[in-house]
Amino acid sequence: MEEKNDQPNQQKSVQGKDATLQALGNVAEGMQSSFSSIFASFEQNLQMAQSVTGLFEQVLKNSIKIETQLEPNEQGIQLTVSITNTVKIPVPGVQCSITFRSDSVHWSHLSTTQESLSSTHTPDIQKKQQQIFSIFDTTTTSTPSSLSKEEEIKPDSITLPPLCIHTEVLQIKIDQPVQCNSEIILYFPGPVPESTVPIEHTFGIYLVDQLSRKVLAEDYKGKAIQFRPCSAEALRLLLQIPSFQGLEPGLSIMLQETNAQEDSKKKIICRIEEFNKKTSMAKIAFYVESSEAHELLKLLIHELDMLNW
Repeated sequence: MEEKNDQPNQQKSVQGKDATLQALGNVAEGMQSSFSSIFASFEQNLQMAQSVTGLFEQVLKNSIKIETQLEPNEQGIQLTVSITNTVKIPVPGVQCSITFRSDSVHWSHLSTTQESLSSTHTPDIQKKQQQIFSIFDTTTTSTPSSLSKEEEIKPDSITLPPLCIHTEVLQIKIDQPVQCNSEIILYFPGPVPESTVPIEHTFGIYLVDQLSRKVLAEDYKGKAIQFRPCSAEALRLLLQIPSFQGLEPGLSIMLQETNAQEDSKKKIICRIEEFNKKTSMAKIAFYVESSEAHELLKLLIHELDMLNW
């Protein structure tokens, strides 16, 4: 009986398996290539988005200016925040937060105005002023992660008109004299959906900002406990002496907390002992009449040293 030869069938089976494996390999290679292309495209888009965001942030930082000014008043300190849009296009959907790094500091909103600038930025051209909504959210200082359409119509999300100064006036109240670091952050809708671009501005509330000044009618006589050299410029800033008033020996100014009572013991007398007109340098003396005032003076001297005054 003749043997049946199965070799051709076996070869065909092996070839079929090889073809299947080759096909699967081609599919896997194609999928890998596709994934690589997708990942490369995603990475390129991400880099492009980051580049656009970075460029947008740089443009905003160059176009939007934030300035702060502190001035003592009867209730404490008045903080004026000026936000200037220096470009000829409006900036919509702007939000803002303000943070004081002390539990002793409290704030409330006083007023908000927007002031249009001329196209030439000439300061003496008449400007139009109007009352608008505040940019600050008085209920929270949390950081918004995104700006939704609902948030964009809230009063604390505004549009900065082209070439304008947006001014916020806040009342600051402080429980006790304290040096406080503070921060203002503006949030702008970013070029990428559900993103924001922040612009930060930091400033400090110092003890010198929390003291009222009163020029004494008579030359103060007493025993000075500390002397200090001081330039004319620093002296005028410290004692808020106007430029038209001369710096003469004997000029005495009383410093005390802005919300202090008339009989408060925390009073510091600063007196000009000597003034050299050639060098514009003065020698000033500090006087106190109580231990409470002495402690306040220690804080003031420490702060003046820190500020290089």
